[in-house]
Amino acid sequence: MGEAAKKNFLTRTGTSAAAPVDLWHWFASIDLARETPVKSNPVRKVYLLDGIGGKRFYLKHDCCGGAFDRLKSLFRNKAREEFAAAQLLERCGVPVVKYLGWGRNGAEGFLISEEFGDAVGAKEYWFSGTADFEEKKVFLDNLERFVLQLIESRLYHPDFHLGNILVEKHSGRIVLVDPYGIGQRKRKLNVCERTAMCKVFIEFRGEFSPEKMSEILIAAGLAANDGEAAAMWRNAIRAEEDEVRRGWEKRRRQILSGKSKFCRRIDREEIIFYLRNTVFYQPLYESERFAVPGHLEARYYTGDEAGEIWLKSFFAQLMREPLERVPLIWERHPDGNDVIYFATTKEEKNACGF
Repeated sequence: MGEAAKKNFLTRTGTSAAAPVDLWHWFASIDLARETPVKSNPVRKVYLLDGIGGKRFYLKHDCCGGAFDRLKSLFRNKAREEFAAAQLLERCGVPVVKYLGWGRNGAEGFLISEEFGDAVGAKEYWFSGTADFEEKKVFLDNLERFVLQLIESRLYHPDFHLGNILVEKHSGRIVLVDPYGIGQRKRKLNVCERTAMCKVFIEFRGEFSPEKMSEILIAAGLAANDGEAAAMWRNAIRAEEDEVRRGWEKRRRQILSGKSKFCRRIDREEIIFYLRNTVFYQPLYESERFAVPGHLEARYYTGDEAGEIWLKSFFAQLMREPLERVPLIWERHPDGNDVIYFATTKEEKNACGF
């Protein structure tokens, strides 16, 4: 990291009262060119780094690509706004990961937060199969209370989904991990805002009956009665499915590339393997020394047939539709005689969201 970035971090920084005094010395010692991000997209890279006193810190580095985005970031810095949103949540008593500081260097932004204990993402906690029925019940109760706290505090999150929530493994306690965009209204949240915030429960469609979902929405403060809850849930599902359809062509290209969060590609001489990831975007199988597990069900198709089955399964996953056979591996051959290997265990199907 260049000296200019370090200097601007020191002079253009907001910090919480909990930030350690030597945080800036730690930041100045980092060379991001030598670090590997744990998450990366064209505009933000996230690093998990050894911090101070045995703790670990997440460092978010915003790097705008286009000229317009770079110009906009000079007036509206994402790191600063995310830090301010976290401070707002702290003042309202809403559980959020501890943000320690932010800074910028021109159009670039930097944000430091503390790692939250022994925790996993909410989707992984629910779908991985490690949580039993009672633990899931505790988690769901905690999630309802968490959403209720946001509603009662008049806090609106424009992109509120399970990917923004961490769950502590041993307690089921939850915290918000990405507060960017959160704002506090001067009035109660209207029905459109509350419907949008139903997105945090949208992954559970297919998990519960409509009646149970109405109970959940009422307990979370999103709806006042059964009628409003039922209408709200239908509208939330319709909005989610419309979003999936609008973005499907992009998702389709990502899946076929084998370089997305949905699946990975392995080239073995003339054979190409596509390996499905879990619904919480973790590998089902390791890429190194990969071999097709013997317990999977193998079926043979033409290349076109196999591709259609592969893509339809991801569309069904995004739409939370049931699927009789869940394809886990697509083996592509140059002669077009392909093989698809299907899940044979309940655990594998659950991990893929089916």
